Amino acid sequence: MDMKEVKRLLQELKDKGRDEKYGQSGGRHPVRDDSTWLLSALVFCTNPWVTLELGTAYGFSTLFLAYGNQGKIWTVEFDKKAAYAARDNFDQAGLTEDEIEVYHGDATEFLKKWDNGEIDIIFFDADKSRYGEWYQLAKKHFHPGTLIVADKVLFKCEVIDCRVEVKDFVE
Repeated sequence: MDMKEVKRLLQELKDKGRDEKYGQSGGRHPVRDDSTWLLSALVFCTNPWVTLELGTAYGFSTLFLAYGNQGKIWTVEFDKKAAYAARDNFDQAGLTEDEIEVYHGDATEFLKKWDNGEIDIIFFDADKSRYGEWYQLAKKHFHPGTLIVADKVLFKCEVIDCRVEVKDFVE
């Protein structure tokens, strides 16, 4: 993995704007910069061999997961155009299919067929309303040290009922 090329591509995507390269995002909300650096820090801290990302989009967060990753990343994207664009980005960064494997299709079906061993890191970053379903399918592949990361769990209150579950915290 050529980390200089990964850094270069990340900067290019950031400079050009994540949506400019591929047109409108179709309502996607890319992972924020502070979240992406947190992803990289988590990778360095956990040294994963098996990383699973649900929701690739164009691969911006995947590149941060790859930054310092010693193992393999499987990433799942429902949108065909986005999946191909992500693969193109990974190729430009010098990341082979042995390092990042892009699956185009439904995450539920992918998880039902998972046979790649125990998951070290799982990153939920797709349809927020399905996080619970996907967690239930994935948890049988967790080990005691599995790191679970979920982006934007409060986004439009789709994962939890924000009015109830976050009310006490906010007050």
